[in-house]
Amino acid sequence: MNTSRRKINLEKEVIPATSDHVFKALMAKCPRYRVELTSMITGIPKDLILNTYYEKNTEHVVDTALEKGRTSDYIFGLDNYIVNYELNDSLKEGLIDRNDNYFDKIKVSILKMSESYQNMPVFIQINLNNFNKFNKFRDIAVFKSRDEDGVVETLKWEKYHLSYKKALRKYLNGKRLSKLEKYLNGNRLSKLEKYLVTLPLRNKKDLDKVSEGDDILVEAVTEIKRMTYDLDKVGLYDIEEDRKRLEKTGLIAAEQKGERRGEKRGIEQGKLETAKNLIAMKLPLKDVVKATGLSEKQVRKLC
Repeated sequence: MNTSRRKINLEKEVIPATSDHVFKALMAKCPRYRVELTSMITGIPKDLILNTYYEKNTEHVVDTALEKGRTSDYIFGLDNYIVNYELNDSLKEGLIDRNDNYFDKIKVSILKMSESYQNMPVFIQINLNNFNKFNKFRDIAVFKSRDEDGVVETLKWEKYHLSYKKALRKYLNGKRLSKLEKYLNGNRLSKLEKYLVTLPLRNKKDLDKVSEGDDILVEAVTEIKRMTYDLDKVGLYDIEEDRKRLEKTGLIAAEQKGERRGEKRGIEQGKLETAKNLIAMKLPLKDVVKATGLSEKQVRKLC
């Protein structure tokens, strides 16, 4: 038995909805929260989201070592739309490239099932971030395929970035102000900010305060509390916490970088050894190049 496990104070705390398990349960089991949040961000009509929703597989087969352990946070389909939510805990090296690659992979998989390009749905990726890079001066940052004059090349994909960190900071700063000061300082949370700040909050009193008067948020907070009890009971949250602590100290990123370098060196060395054996067997240079994937220059050095 692991006696060093961090105990959740179930009377006062919740496992935040930025935890993978809780976020997926929140999106799957609280359809009204999912509808409101998605509509506020994208402008897609609420009725369309509610009535044409269908769940997509959130576990996709990885293609490369770079995608080791990679799963989407949440994917669902609507009439003419595929929506992919991603929770980004920190702006690590390669994060945007990784998410772009995964976004493209989803598009390709759908394309294979489509009868024509005309029937392709609109692909939307919504990034909920624990950093402010894209949201210093705007609540919703929208990225599309545009030229230098702002002309949109295609309407078939969109990416959104929102910062729940920014919303959380505004809420915590506002806790120190009176209602009048909040009003005068423009520090009152908007509806969107309330939906975002619900994700990282841990304190039950804070969650109850933010959701007060909004039955959709109350329902979402109730689900977060339920999941906290379930996950604490089976101990899954400790794995999540350890992973996040390691990521924050950069250990996992450094480890993965080292693994990739090691894998690359190992693959390269294997190709060289294979080339040497083929040369010893008197195979023509062009055949050695074709068989190993090495350049002609590399093979010539081994001759």
